[in-house]
Amino acid sequence: AAPPFRRSRVPSRGRAGAGPGSGGRCGGAGRDGGVDPAGSAGARGAGRAGDLLLPPGHLLLRQGQGQCGEGAGGQQERGLQLAGAAGRAGAPGGGREGLSQHDLPGTEARFHHPILSPLESSFQLEVDVLAHLLKAQAQISEWKFLPSLVNLHSAHTKLQTWGQIFEKQRETKKHLFGGQSQKAVQPPHLFLWLMKLKNILLAKFSFYFHEALSRQTTASEMKTLTAKTNPDYFGKISSFIRKYDAVNVSLIFDNRGSESFQGHGYHHPHSYREAPKGVDQYPAVVSLPSDRPVMHWPNVIMIMTDRTSDLNSLEKVVHFYDDKVQSTYFLTRPEPHFTIVVIFESKKSERDYHFISFLNEISHSLKNSKAFASLKPGSKG
Repeated sequence: AAPPFRRSRVPSRGRAGAGPGSGGRCGGAGRDGGVDPAGSAGARGAGRAGDLLLPPGHLLLRQGQGQCGEGAGGQQERGLQLAGAAGRAGAPGGGREGLSQHDLPGTEARFHHPILSPLESSFQLEVDVLAHLLKAQAQISEWKFLPSLVNLHSAHTKLQTWGQIFEKQRETKKHLFGGQSQKAVQPPHLFLWLMKLKNILLAKFSFYFHEALSRQTTASEMKTLTAKTNPDYFGKISSFIRKYDAVNVSLIFDNRGSESFQGHGYHHPHSYREAPKGVDQYPAVVSLPSDRPVMHWPNVIMIMTDRTSDLNSLEKVVHFYDDKVQSTYFLTRPEPHFTIVVIFESKKSERDYHFISFLNEISHSLKNSKAFASLKPGSKG
């Protein structure tokens, strides 16, 4: 059986030979100049080209099979048509922006031939968008405001440019009994998935950095803007508090060991601030409906310390009732540095379905696992 990827050659210059080769191959005057995928017939040219790793059945390689006696110019013209189509379907061609070849070592060499330029542009844009989103996800999880904002904005800008292509394109459908109609070209699944991932991260960013963002606008406008995110974490938590009469719901950031933590918003990278100590190592970066309840914070930190192993599983909901203050605490940890706590100033059962379900829903959503699970074969997501 042939290996999944075969090292092949792409013609760089010279004329293709006209004489028949052995085994159905086309003969040629030069060496290593033609396309020779998976043992199929290919045109042979005179110039030595660099290696290109592509699947044996790749469209750009298949177009060269059986084309005996054709010059390199003809192959290049057909290749440009194919690569151009790939560029239109996947991403706009043109200038390179985003990741450098240091981020993707070897990509420059792989797309060395002119006929692959549109394919290179498409590939580069797709990788740039994905890299921006993955970096943003990691930076949000470390509560880094500016870097995550920059990467989200970069991904949004490139997706917007890419999406404009589909708005301009129309496909014509001919009807059985004459006539025809036009409709917009459907974006590819990759584009739709990247848009979905961006929107999920935008909702998470809006929740984690709600305090910093709300300083830039009015409370009513901020509420309107966050309501457009999906999911709307701020709206969900506010509704839960009203429905079940919770005293407070907070998102706690454990900044122990974090040298870069300086509080909400942007801070100059060289500005100095003394490292937090004591309860300040566990700030409530989000607190609803108002500031964190100071009287409950020692209890919250004690529970986080005593139930570390349960919380670190990132799956369990921890329950604690303090009869001295007649208060109930529910805690769960969506990711390593963040803990969600719900506080009631009354006794609540640890088996209460509504509270457990609410915390699990918020926690699983913040993990962002659903978007990646949808990539599995057979997934309905």
